[in-house]
Amino acid sequence: MWESARKVLVVQLVGPVDGSSPAVEQAKSLARAAGNGLTLEFRSVKYSRAELEQLSDRLFPTQKQWAAGLTEAAGLWDPEKNRVVFLVRNDKGDTQAWADRIKALNDDRIVFQPYTPAPDQPADGIVKTQSRLHDVPGAWSGGAWLSRADVTATTTNALCTSGFNWEQWGTGIEYGSTANHCNAGGGDVVYWYNDKRPLGVWETGESGNIPVPYSEAADTTLLRGFYSSYEFHPSVFVGDQATSTYRFVRGVAAPAVGQTVALSGAKSGLVVSTIRSTKFWDEGTDAYSVLMWTSTCATGDSGAPWLTTMGPNQAYPGDVIAHGQHRGKVSSGPYAGGCIWVPVTYISSKVQASLLLP
Repeated sequence: MWESARKVLVVQLVGPVDGSSPAVEQAKSLARAAGNGLTLEFRSVKYSRAELEQLSDRLFPTQKQWAAGLTEAAGLWDPEKNRVVFLVRNDKGDTQAWADRIKALNDDRIVFQPYTPAPDQPADGIVKTQSRLHDVPGAWSGGAWLSRADVTATTTNALCTSGFNWEQWGTGIEYGSTANHCNAGGGDVVYWYNDKRPLGVWETGESGNIPVPYSEAADTTLLRGFYSSYEFHPSVFVGDQATSTYRFVRGVAAPAVGQTVALSGAKSGLVVSTIRSTKFWDEGTDAYSVLMWTSTCATGDSGAPWLTTMGPNQAYPGDVIAHGQHRGKVSSGPYAGGCIWVPVTYISSKVQASLLLP
């Protein structure tokens, strides 16, 4: 875990770090060799990341089986606590029942954390989704503001942000994208515009139209081009709310705790933060998101790219490595305010498409 305030990389190891374990000392030597001059701090923990991630993967999606009849909980694998944390709202009358159910599991790896929902917490979960505006003409890069109306886009009528662009497996059809929750209330067909210019369309197929791939679990919908299947560019906007700078997308990275990534949102601008947890589960869902330390993300950022840029000594300096697409922020409880996004690796598996690359 990278602690930016102290500029220290914390390495968590299962076992004593006082020199008494040859296996741990060997792991420490390997970490120092790979640290490339970074300041390292070794911390002894009881459980490994893999063990806790596997536990969260098993318990959160199956709550309806082992906690039948109870309000579904949110939660996460928390690297700092070195535990899997269950977040249970305390206004449904089943807090004690939840406490009893967790106790019955008899598992020290699990922490029970009741919380009081914020007044604006959505009815269907702890994550408050956030629904950018960009009026730069040209090919459709990701990261553009989206509106449902053929109007001049402004901060008052822009609902969401376009995400990375994609190429469907098998067909080679190119698509734009945004957060799937942005389509809510739009019916069977939703048309998306950027400053009076048609960007793309989402269709369920229920009205006889050709359906567009989407995933509720990954909170992602692809967007078909208005005029052809080749209207999208393998790039995204990177910068502040009014940027016209776009960068080519060159690859994909999986999330890791302590990793520094950036949100390029037109409402929030370019926000750099570190990953707090790679597995955060909302209430009532069998899908996970990535939790950030920052709370700088705003309504209108939904769908926006989370990314890093390549360094001066890499093959394509300044170009983008894709990490995920923005979903929202945690509305209540001990992790309230933390921004949430969905990994592109997970999105790809759900919509059966790969990122559009040069």
